[in-house]
Amino acid sequence: MSADSIAGRLAHVVAFLDAEQALGAEGRFGHATSCAAACSSVFVHAFRAWSRLQPVEWRNGKGEVTVSRIRSPAATEASIAQLIAVLNHAANAEPPRSDKRPIYKPLPARQVQRQRRTRIGVDELAKMFAYAAEPDRQRGSLHAFLVASVCTIARPGAVMDISVAPNASNGGPAPQLST
Repeated sequence: MSADSIAGRLAHVVAFLDAEQALGAEGRFGHATSCAAACSSVFVHAFRAWSRLQPVEWRNGKGEVTVSRIRSPAATEASIAQLIAVLNHAANAEPPRSDKRPIYKPLPARQVQRQRRTRIGVDELAKMFAYAAEPDRQRGSLHAFLVASVCTIARPGAVMDISVAPNASNGGPAPQLST
């Protein structure tokens, strides 16, 4: 998993704390929420309810929303998984920053992910590769996408995290291409 994915998931939890803080006396959580409180089932239920109503948004360089879609339950559970990791890290720190650990777990993937509609077989995949690799066609990007999809077991997030840029933040130094 890339640092960008982790940062985005944790930013979603921080946005929840910001929203609760903005509610003032009506909010149950906020910036002063302790690790112990964040380890409770009350916290995770409140977060899930809030997250369900938050769209996923992409912004341009000016900060304007260019694309918006409904947040999937799987995206919310991914944020919860990251929160659990952070809270466990706080408990494992030396000295420990919390004596509590989360009492909840992310919902199982089979419960929150969309049902697959189709599955591509080997024959169809071979046809797709042949199409992408036809000589004298400008389909190099499609071919690279297919290779990356096979290498990441068709996880779109993992494909989008792949970068050959020297300054890429994909968990390690980017490979240097030689000519």
